[in-house]
Amino acid sequence: MNHRLATIILTLFIVLLLGVMAAVGLGEEWNVQASSPIYVRKDGDDTICDGHHDAPATSAPDCAFASISRGLTVVDSGGVVIVAAGIYSAPLNVTKELTLQGAGVGSTIVDGGGTARVLSVNPNGAADVSNITLRNGHSTYGGGIHNMGALTLTRSAVFSNAVSFSGGGIFNANGATMVISDCIVSDNRSEEKGAGIFNFNSALTVVRSTMMSNIAALHGGGLESVGGTLTVDGSTIRKNRALGDYAVGGGLFNDSEATLSRVTIAENTSNDRGGGLFNQGPMTLTNVTISGNAAGGQGGGVLHSGAFTLTVVNCTVANNSILTGSGAGGIHLASPAFVENTLLADNDNGNCDIVDDNLISKGHNLDSGDTCDLSAAGDIAGTASLIGPLADNGGPSTGLEEATLTQALLGGSPAIDAGVCVPGVATDQRGVARPQGDDCDIGAYEFTGYHVFLPLVQRSQ
Repeated sequence: MNHRLATIILTLFIVLLLGVMAAVGLGEEWNVQASSPIYVRKDGDDTICDGHHDAPATSAPDCAFASISRGLTVVDSGGVVIVAAGIYSAPLNVTKELTLQGAGVGSTIVDGGGTARVLSVNPNGAADVSNITLRNGHSTYGGGIHNMGALTLTRSAVFSNAVSFSGGGIFNANGATMVISDCIVSDNRSEEKGAGIFNFNSALTVVRSTMMSNIAALHGGGLESVGGTLTVDGSTIRKNRALGDYAVGGGLFNDSEATLSRVTIAENTSNDRGGGLFNQGPMTLTNVTISGNAAGGQGGGVLHSGAFTLTVVNCTVANNSILTGSGAGGIHLASPAFVENTLLADNDNGNCDIVDDNLISKGHNLDSGDTCDLSAAGDIAGTASLIGPLADNGGPSTGLEEATLTQALLGGSPAIDAGVCVPGVATDQRGVARPQGDDCDIGAYEFTGYHVFLPLVQRSQ
């Protein structure tokens, strides 16, 4: 046999061998087609399937993968991974641009088993994640999610995750960008900071979402933001706690450039200061209800300190309390705050603690007591506010059907038509147009008038 013929035979043998290996599954990588969509199902197969068909692993290669991590690894950059209902194992790592779609909260669940972080997005990653639950993760930072890239999280739940330091549910850090919309972040824990969410030197936007029942040992029970920017719109921060001896910011701890609009901060607790909100960054609050929060010493609703100015427009600060100290239950101002069209009412130990004349009234505020030193045009002091309890008074839902909670102005309230219509504030917290009467109302709620219900009378035949 000459040398050329031997070479041809050897080449044919190698090609035949590779074909046999592929047929028996030893060369599965040759079968994988990475273009999207990639499918994942509990009855899929990571070994013989190519992940391209939403079908069980009854034949190869046209069947789904069994693990989400396999889909994330194989899918092309810019591709889509579609995950069926079921409980899947963590960790998940995103190193490219991709879309991850579950079958819905409560249907598609990724579980960290209490030992692993659930989802990581690295600095080169960009993920659009939706319709999924991320639960039972554990890490030093970001038990549920650690984002250092670009992440959009939609219609999802981040639930029952824990960390030994910061970001029990979500850690958004080091120049990252994250948008959270129509989500709930609940029952997460941190042994130090930011039990629900910790935003560090990054851009975080939260829309129509709820941060509820998260617990931090130090501060920022529901949400903590340090550096970077924070935008929260149409959302709820409720029933979170900061439990350490010097814990602050039961609902929200902010040391970043922050804007909150149409937000309810309610029923949060800190053992020291700032039960609802502890702020020391440049912050603007518009159409925000701060109600039923409690602090150990000062600022049951709000405590503002530091080198920056707080701006408060059309807000309601009511029914907040002090647990053991003697400070005001409403708002404690150790640094300047511009306050306009805002209702301060029925807070424990007084509506305001003001250090060095730091409340700068822009007019048309209402103090149900006499602790806020109001003296600008349209200010009202020492007058009962006549407002209802925290309740669902309409408005869009937040965080997977959590109701928007506000405190309604009751008929005859001195806040009705006593405000001024501020440019750019065209609606109240619920989305009701301002004004409804002769002028805009004071507070986060715009009174829509009296409702008369006539009795139903059945006419006899």
